[in-house]
Amino acid sequence: MTKWRDDFMGPAGLVFKTPVKPKRRRVPEGGGGKKRKPPEREMLARVIRTVRRVPQVMVKVSGKAGGLRHVAEHLAYITRNGKLVGERGDGEELRGAAAVRDLARQWTEAGHDRRNARDTINLVLSMPKGTDRVAVAEAARAFARSQFGATNDYLMAVHDDTDQPHAHITVKARGFDGVMLDPKKDDLQAWREAFAEELRARGLECEATPRAARGQVLKGEVQSVRHMRDRGAELRVDAERMRRALEVVERGLGKLEALEPWEAAVKQRSRDVRRAWFQMAKVLEGEGGADFEQLAGEIKAFVATMPDAKTRNTLLEERVRGVVQMQQSKGLARGE
Repeated sequence: MTKWRDDFMGPAGLVFKTPVKPKRRRVPEGGGGKKRKPPEREMLARVIRTVRRVPQVMVKVSGKAGGLRHVAEHLAYITRNGKLVGERGDGEELRGAAAVRDLARQWTEAGHDRRNARDTINLVLSMPKGTDRVAVAEAARAFARSQFGATNDYLMAVHDDTDQPHAHITVKARGFDGVMLDPKKDDLQAWREAFAEELRARGLECEATPRAARGQVLKGEVQSVRHMRDRGAELRVDAERMRRALEVVERGLGKLEALEPWEAAVKQRSRDVRRAWFQMAKVLEGEGGADFEQLAGEIKAFVATMPDAKTRNTLLEERVRGVVQMQQSKGLARGE
């Protein structure tokens, strides 16, 4: 495989790379000294799992908590007010509402409420419906231990009352060394890959492919924003988006001219990723062999199903443009 390693690894590296880098790395690398495949074999395995659409793992930062009241409420939520067993990094099991409240006091130092405090980072690890719940719990436990056990205190609770098996991990933001945990996008991807590795070690096929590598642009709506929308507080944001979309359509600007810089960057990233996928397929085809040719075909089919790189603003502009054109057509039909 060495003769085509560079030609393959370059495009593959672009596809699986997370573009945003953290200012300060606070997350230990996953794996804990496990024996790893050669880089090209490991990357090829990721390509195969991605194009064959194995389940994607989810590791989400659900928020932060600051101050005694907020931290206590969140710890009570993940432990069902002490009815579920909470597992700490040192192996201690936390049982009962009083123990949960006591931990909240410990984590908020003097136990006082403080504005804009960040005492905890709250994570959710989950897998799709039907995944082995025991394996997910074991993988989450190993993940928490490897990622935070040596640096931060944490409390983990496994929830078995939903279709999707998942675990909550609340990490004390201030580490044992006094440094604050401040996860960035690159850290989140590293966590996803570490969790996926723990799941695969327990026999579950899964992957942690970046969204852009799968052609996905639109992110799921942030939980806090969804709650705001439910209360009607987000209407002014929707109104501003609609105003901008109408302005773009009325000016008759082309799609590229109407793009904000960040939107143009999203589209360029999408084009680069697709080009890299095709380059990988070309390299595999040139290597020869039925297996490589089959995988090259799977890659091309995978790229063909990728959605267009459209942001929410772009989709809104298209809908507004369609409504305006329909109204204009009706006006012409009436002779207006």
